[in-house]
Amino acid sequence: MRARWLTVLAALPIALALGPADEAKFTFLDIQDKGNQKLADDVGSVEGNNLDEVARGEQKLEGIPFKVGDQYIRIKGTNTPDLPETAEGIKVDATFETLHILHSTEYGKTFEVEDGTEIGAYVVRYADKTDERIPIVYGEDVRDWWSGSDPGEVTRGKLALSVSNGALKDGDGKVRLFSMAWKNPHPDKKVATIDFESKGTQCTPFLVALTIEQKK
Repeated sequence: MRARWLTVLAALPIALALGPADEAKFTFLDIQDKGNQKLADDVGSVEGNNLDEVARGEQKLEGIPFKVGDQYIRIKGTNTPDLPETAEGIKVDATFETLHILHSTEYGKTFEVEDGTEIGAYVVRYADKTDERIPIVYGEDVRDWWSGSDPGEVTRGKLALSVSNGALKDGDGKVRLFSMAWKNPHPDKKVATIDFESKGTQCTPFLVALTIEQKK
């Protein structure tokens, strides 16, 4: 009996060490003050072409918590020249290990956008005035939000959500949001802000939510 208890006690510090220290803390970033499109409002001239079926509030998508607000950010492509080219200064003011992105794009393969095309980027701006750039690559991170226009899968990101859209008829598919995870190469440096910028292709990238992940 004494030997059994010694075995249990010897294993206990290892079990404790693998507990809370490995847990992650998720923090939602607020993009609402940069939002320029309501989820409920139609995009383009087709009635019902919107993201109104996307649930608002906190939710877990592909295992990652996101908080979806009433607005999201769209940036310009050649099909949407009136949109801003960049959304600057999304506030972070924190250190983090991983950035989780919920996004997609309008237009795509049917507009001759090839897989491997960089359609935009996120620029992570550190408090020390350095920065890192995260490219958004068509076919790897996102595809056309209308699944019927480009039903292929992404090779680096994940399909996070697929919902109905009033502009799509039966058999035309649904609209899709994709998730993307970026490992911060400088997790100990404070990030001041993040910019969301277009590369001016046929695509119209859009951003729905951001979450940062930190180790507790």
